[in-house]
Amino acid sequence: MPQSREHGMRTGVLDLFDWDIAAWQIICGEWDTAKNELYMPLGFLTEIPDPDGQGLVEVDRARILFKKPEPTHMEMDLPLVVINRDDVSYAGSREFPITEQYRVPAPGATRISACGTLGWSHYETREQDVPFDLTYTYEVWARDRTIAQMMFQILMSKLPPMRGVMNVTDSLDCVRAYSFVMESTADLTEVSSLVDRVPGFSITIRVQGELTLNRTAIIGTAVTGPTSSTPINPDDPDPGPGGLYATGAVNVITTPISLEAMVKRLHLGDRPFC
Repeated sequence: MPQSREHGMRTGVLDLFDWDIAAWQIICGEWDTAKNELYMPLGFLTEIPDPDGQGLVEVDRARILFKKPEPTHMEMDLPLVVINRDDVSYAGSREFPITEQYRVPAPGATRISACGTLGWSHYETREQDVPFDLTYTYEVWARDRTIAQMMFQILMSKLPPMRGVMNVTDSLDCVRAYSFVMESTADLTEVSSLVDRVPGFSITIRVQGELTLNRTAIIGTAVTGPTSSTPINPDDPDPGPGGLYATGAVNVITTPISLEAMVKRLHLGDRPFC
């Protein structure tokens, strides 16, 4: 049975904030409600000197921060994972205008049977989200180089060099999957501090993502003619409970106009056909 043109599913909007959330979720980051901070489970225990005493403290997780903070704003506790969104670049090679993000029945639309095809009285569409390449750099820092290397390998397992997938949740809780590749790695130990050389490593990835710049959905009428609860053409498919049949009549009223009046309107700048 022929169907009207419908594609995709209703999706929400994607902001930079949504991408930042996905950036820490992909490394299995979690939110500590008691401390009001993000952290990444390490999967192993490490002992560091207790700053308040002479003993050792067991550590099994690393704090997550966005950008390296100023000491006056936030403490840089170690071990630490720092996430930097380095760049957001327009990816024109992945845009194919004019493309719809989706075309689905509008809320409250009625099922319509017309000319042997099933469709809906109204449709909701939205423009395609704009493609952008987002670059993220993940840094790991620790007091001991062995611990920093173990954290570095944890990140490498979460951020593979090829065929990586980052899941992003939009404003309607729709989960979208985007591919990414590893761009580079670096040893940051030598540049961390001239006084206190804290071991550090970094991984940079590039995500083939997108952002919602036009948030307005368009609802348009698909059936403009009169409808009936009974079929006019016996071959029209059944629209189901609550559905209607298009009668095939026109619902447009035209007013005759002379050629002279039409020319006069055009000369006056009036465009009756636009």
